[in-house]
Amino acid sequence: MRLGASVSNRARPNFEEDYLSPNRRKIAKNSFKIITPISTETRNKFSPLGKLSDTPEEEISLHKPKAPVPPIMLRYSDNYPEMLANIKKACGPTDNKFSNDIIKFFPGTSDKHTQISNFCRTQGYDFYILKPKQLRPIKVVIKRLPPNQNPSEIKEALEELGFSINQVIQLTKLRTRQPLPF
Repeated sequence: MRLGASVSNRARPNFEEDYLSPNRRKIAKNSFKIITPISTETRNKFSPLGKLSDTPEEEISLHKPKAPVPPIMLRYSDNYPEMLANIKKACGPTDNKFSNDIIKFFPGTSDKHTQISNFCRTQGYDFYILKPKQLRPIKVVIKRLPPNQNPSEIKEALEELGFSINQVIQLTKLRTRQPLPF
């Protein structure tokens, strides 16, 4: 008698006597039905729009998000602790961040923004303010133009259409300086 055979027979009960194998054709089929709930709750984020009417009698107050207050960029100098202390005395505490030799002031409100910028102007600090994206000029590239197109003609044509144009430039290749069709 082998040792391995006797151990495996003792550890495993004899299921073959009690178990009957089902027919192969019946195994492959799903005989149960999937029961779905009667109602399912859904959310529609646009449902308030269905309640709106076109009558001018109702006042509709739409909440527009406020534009974020742009940071004030103060150039780093050796006496920056004194500058920060003076700004803190005059305008109150602010959130500051130092990166790339620039101290960024993040004022919470537009009133504090004007207060800090006015104080920096009077003290003669070297600073600048980034314009919001809404106030920056839009840059446009017109493609598939003939390379010998006159930029002044393009500027005149766009001004006739009602656009305010700051500058029209024809792009050129960097090495050969040949005009490109842009």
